[in-house]
Amino acid sequence: MLEKINFDKFGPTDYAARMFGGEVISVASHFSSENDSLLTKLQNIFQKHSHNQMQCIVQDCGTCLAIDGSHGSVLLKLSTNIVLNSLTIEHFPLHAYPRNKHGTYSAIKEFSVWGTNDLNAHDTEIWYGSFWFDYKQDFLQTFHFAADTKTLSVRYVRVKFFSNHGEDYTCIYRLRVHGTPMQTDSLPETA
Repeated sequence: MLEKINFDKFGPTDYAARMFGGEVISVASHFSSENDSLLTKLQNIFQKHSHNQMQCIVQDCGTCLAIDGSHGSVLLKLSTNIVLNSLTIEHFPLHAYPRNKHGTYSAIKEFSVWGTNDLNAHDTEIWYGSFWFDYKQDFLQTFHFAADTKTLSVRYVRVKFFSNHGEDYTCIYRLRVHGTPMQTDSLPETA
């Protein structure tokens, strides 16, 4: 348990951590589509979260970033290009919730992980897999990527979530990105 509480000290290096130069670029509570109303498009452009609020996802603030609805995405800029091998999600421990709050839960449930060096070319994104965060299993879970996806290093990671565990909003406490730094084989970075 002590290792989980001090995951940043005992766990693998987190290349998304703010203290190492990582940052949250954007948070969207909805996937854009051509059928969106003008109001929905404007809400996605003008996010409700301040830059400092979004950064809590990559540092220990002790609070969640609450996102409207059960699906959306988080875009992270890593401190350096890395060959990704895993992602860790941390949520508030279920056993610490007040008894009257049991039943629904705001943690991410189904999600996928994507990586790129070019934010403008979605067709070049590398898919690392789709996963399921089971809050009943543990509040801190690491998801490892298949060996065949570890080909190129990337600078940006997008986590798309498709559902949560029952709330009208999704809370993200902490995302960590792990891998191996690689400067030589990466695609050129374009922002």
